[in-house]
Amino acid sequence: GEIAGDSRFTPLFVGMGITNLSMAPALLPKLKFFARRFSRSEGEDLLEKVGNMVRPSLILNELKAFHDDRMAGIETDSD
Repeated sequence: GEIAGDSRFTPLFVGMGITNLSMAPALLPKLKFFARRFSRSEGEDLLEKVGNMVRPSLILNELKAFHDDRMAGIETDSD
């Protein structure tokens, strides 16, 4: 799948300690930009929080909120 290229999931990968992901090269700048806006500890905290959720919609909402919070006030090119 393309989940590695979806920046909303990047904090979970970081929280799991995953350091290698496979994705289209064009996605790397966006993911690196976002990954510099949170710590591994914050990724671990988010992973623990969503790990206790059972509804996918709630998980996605939490990931989106985390992403939007870290990117607030930062202008980026939209897809």
